[in-house]
Amino acid sequence: MKLQSRGTRRLTASLAAVAIAALGFAGAGAANAQSDNSAPGQPGAPTEGSLTIHKYAGTPVTTDAHDGTQLPTDPERAPLEGVQFTVTPVTAIGSDQIDLTNPDSWDAIADYDTTPPNPDDFTLGTGVPVTTGADGSVSTNLPVGLYLVEETDAGGHNITAPAQPFLVTLPMPTGDQGWNYDVHVYPKNVIEGVATKEVDDTDAIGAGDEVTWTVTAPPIGVGSGEPLTEFGLTDNLDDRLEYVADSVVVEIDGVAVSSDFFEAQHPGGVGGTLTVAFTQDGLDHLNSLNAGAVVTFAFTTEVIGIGEIPNDAIVNVGGVDYETGEVFTPWGQVIITKIDAATEATLEGATFQVFTNPEGSGSPVSVDVNGTATTDFTTGADGTVTIPGLKTGTYYLVETQAPAGYTQLTGSIEVTVVAGETTEASTARVEVENTQQSVPALPLTGAAGQLLLIIGGIALLAIAIGLVMYNRRKAALQQ
Repeated sequence: MKLQSRGTRRLTASLAAVAIAALGFAGAGAANAQSDNSAPGQPGAPTEGSLTIHKYAGTPVTTDAHDGTQLPTDPERAPLEGVQFTVTPVTAIGSDQIDLTNPDSWDAIADYDTTPPNPDDFTLGTGVPVTTGADGSVSTNLPVGLYLVEETDAGGHNITAPAQPFLVTLPMPTGDQGWNYDVHVYPKNVIEGVATKEVDDTDAIGAGDEVTWTVTAPPIGVGSGEPLTEFGLTDNLDDRLEYVADSVVVEIDGVAVSSDFFEAQHPGGVGGTLTVAFTQDGLDHLNSLNAGAVVTFAFTTEVIGIGEIPNDAIVNVGGVDYETGEVFTPWGQVIITKIDAATEATLEGATFQVFTNPEGSGSPVSVDVNGTATTDFTTGADGTVTIPGLKTGTYYLVETQAPAGYTQLTGSIEVTVVAGETTEASTARVEVENTQQSVPALPLTGAAGQLLLIIGGIALLAIAIGLVMYNRRKAALQQ
């Protein structure tokens, strides 16, 4: 018994070190644990026990080790559902066989001080996978023995610090409380605090079209996992974006929440700051969720400028700010110059439409010009016209009206719209030539006509001379 007592004391110290370093066990032992004064192998001692794993977000208030007894539910930390652990029996440590009815096995366990334990140091049996439920816990009955517990699946949670592997004995020695065959463990997890932003401009083509921005908040339970006292979004809009009133949609795990759960405010118009804050009803709902639930904020703006238009946001989770990355929607413009193909003089009055296909079929692209939706763009007195906003890509210009006296172009002109940091870098310039129309041929006049008259006159003169000579000869013969 002396050897067993020494081994028991060393085992308790060893497991305490593992608990502090790897598990984040919380608090002192509770009085409601199942105890049995019978050590393994003693007459009437149980041959099996139960292991319950409790999984919560964040870090416990204290990292004191405990003896495997059950702790009260921690309202400050959200439960993590769906996290998988694998519990594997350890049959030997190195060359030492493990049998908890043998005092030497307890010495071998107490002497093992690698933290976290290295599975290569053990001979292992067949692992049993277990998964936490909605309350963040899972229980399994196991034969008396030593077990390696490993977190093997995060269950879809953004866990940045998964629980380290740890060893646990069934039963656990509890000093004057006897032996605990109903062991509870509380491995910690820290959920990653990352906020992201996305832009959807798929259906946007011309200035004035709508673009949707979506902000994904860090999952519920991030950091300490404490109950939320505030939760919301702040977004400073670029001056090239016009907020669409009442466009905010808030979802939790893809399901839209009641409008009573949040308040959205924006001064209206171009630029400005959009704020979205959860109400107390919304906060109560968030605090009722399991850790890992994801909140998204989506809203809509119209594009009224060109260039690489940026947007980012800040998500406030319980007083902690998480910045999203910056995302962009790219826009440019097209300037058309119309010239005479022969003289290169600029031409007023040429009208163009913009299409997304080379055939120029379907509806032309509509672009907001000074608040008016426009599909026809006509060159001014300087021979130019600006199409002031197109999302980057390839477009096709079709001339629908040529300047007076010029032939209208057939087919389409391809143009590539780009976006850059400056207006010039975001401008595509196109020069379009027109040829003069043909007119009916004029009557012959001038030098060419005079030549014909001279030739005709000479011919008539020759005929007249011929007739005179003919008449003289005829008269001579009659004499």
